[in-house]
Formats: sequence, C-alpha cells, structure tokens
Amino acid sequence: MNSKTMSLLLKTFLLIYFVAINSASAQVTLYKTIDGVLMTEENYRQIKKEINEREDLVGQYQEISIKIENRNDTIIKTIKFEKIIMAIDKNGKQYDLHAEQRKLIGGHFPIESFKDETGKVFLPEHLKGKLSIINFWFTSCPPCIEEIPDLYKLKKEFGDSVNFIAITFESRKKVEKFLETTIF
Repeated sequence: MNSKTMSLLLKTFLLIYFVAINSASAQVTLYKTIDGVLMTEENYRQIKKEINEREDLVGQYQEISIKIENRNDTIIKTIKFEKIIMAIDKNGKQYDLHAEQRKLIGGHFPIESFKDETGKVFLPEHLKGKLSIINFWFTSCPPCIEEIPDLYKLKKEFGDSVNFIAITFESRKKVEKFLETTIF
C-alpha cells in the first residue's frame, strides 16, 4: 500500500470516527405540550412555521416555555401555545395590548430600581441563582388582594429557596395598615 492510499484510508477512518463520536454524544431536543404530546424538533418547527404563515394565526398566539429537562442525551422542552387576547382600537382594528411588555420577557429586570422594606436598594445579585416571583400590587386592587393568600402559601412551601418580592407604589404606612386590618 502506497503512502497516498494509506493517507486516504487514515483520513477516511478519522472522518468516520469523528462522525460516530459526535453522533453518539449529540443531544436530541424534544418538545412536549402541556397535555403530554411529544414532538421532534422538525415537528415543532413545522407547527411554528404554520402559526407564523397562516393569516388567521399570525400574531394570535404566543409560545410559553414551561420547563426544560435534561435527561442524559435528550433535552425535553415543555411548551404551550396560548392565544393572545386582543384589544380593539377606536378604528376597530385588533392589536396586542401587551406586545411591548411581552418583548421584555426573559430580559433584565431592573431590580436595582427598587428598595426593600428597610429602604435599601436591591442588588442584581439578589435575583441570581434563585427562581424569583415578583408581584406588582396595591392595596385597593381586588385581583391583587385575592392572590395574596396563594402567594403566602407558596412562600410557606418554598421558603428561602425562592425570592418572593412584592412591589407597590404605596407608602410603607399604607401597606402596614392594610396588612394589619386584612385577614387572609
């Protein structure tokens, strides 16, 4: 066997070895709907393409990531597609009332713009490494008041493993009076 043939065989062997090693260690991503339907990456991309191309669906649905699981060589992303509730402007045209806020999801939350109950500014490090539930509320907001018992139960269940932050524009005195007189 001459050196040219040997070199070609060696290159072929290395190429096959490289492809085999990468294939064996490659992670597969699957998508799972909240009702348990499992999809390949290709199925998922096709559904997203259809949602983005069909005139009756464009801009009508948002994808929400529920959780991501790593299982050896498989990543499972649990997702749901949720219909966006549209508002109607004075000309009768539909629009997404929360489109601008939706763009902020997954971005930096300016926690350093807020103070804790003692008046100290939060540091961005406060949110790192923990799930954080940030609730905006005020004392005369019925839905805000209605959700307080559920948030309290979550706080008791998860304790310090989750950041629970309640933000209001109201004075400390008004909040304290509300909390003293309200029974949950």
